[in-house]
Amino acid sequence: MSTAFAGYVAGSIQSERFTFIDIGCSGGIDPVWRLFGDRLRVLAFDASVDECERLAKAETHPDIHYVAGFVGISPDHPFARRAGNKP
Repeated sequence: MSTAFAGYVAGSIQSERFTFIDIGCSGGIDPVWRLFGDRLRVLAFDASVDECERLAKAETHPDIHYVAGFVGISPDHPFARRAGNKP
């Protein structure tokens, strides 16, 4: 998302809380989301426990939470594509 667009959206909903879920947050959330300031709430998932711990220690925003976990469909799900023996 561009900074200009995020700034426009953030300015348009000045009194509203904004919540989003970030799947695969390695490296942290995109800085553009921080334009929402105190109105921002984030639940960010990554498969790396170490990365989530690192991000949580460095995070200064009280409503941004990093959670270690794999988010996806089961490899046996009919929509899971397979390449050989791997989903």
